[in-house]
Order: sequence, then C-alpha cells, then structure tokens
Amino acid sequence: MVSSSSLGSFLTGYLGAPEVVAAMAERLLKVTASARSGLLRLGELDPVSQNIVIGILAVLEKHLWMIQAQLS
Repeated sequence: MVSSSSLGSFLTGYLGAPEVVAAMAERLLKVTASARSGLLRLGELDPVSQNIVIGILAVLEKHLWMIQAQLS
C-alpha cells in the first residue's frame, strides 16, 4: 500500500523517459539502502535469510547500476 510505503506514490501524468528513469533510479536506491541498513542485524538473527536478501540485493543493485547508466 502506498500509505504505508516509505517510497510514496509514483509520479502521475505524462512523464518523459528521463523523468521515469530518474524516478526509478531514486526508488531503487532507497530500496537497496533500506535493505542494506538492516543486513548486519538480519545476519545476527537469521544467516539464511541474510543470504537470501544478499542475493536479492545483488540483482536490485545490478538493475540500479543499469538504470543509473541511462542518466549519464
């Protein structure tokens, strides 16, 4: 739900490609930063779950890198 998300709602109306790419990069950056911030604590509680999150982060950060490359 948008109301409980720290990302808020997505931009509305007509958006050009540069605006969409920038918005997606910003959102992916927030998601990966949030996941990374709890990674050490998760490892203390459940190393298996930590490993799963690391795998997910690897994919998200790869996509973040590719999207950010479009902004250059």
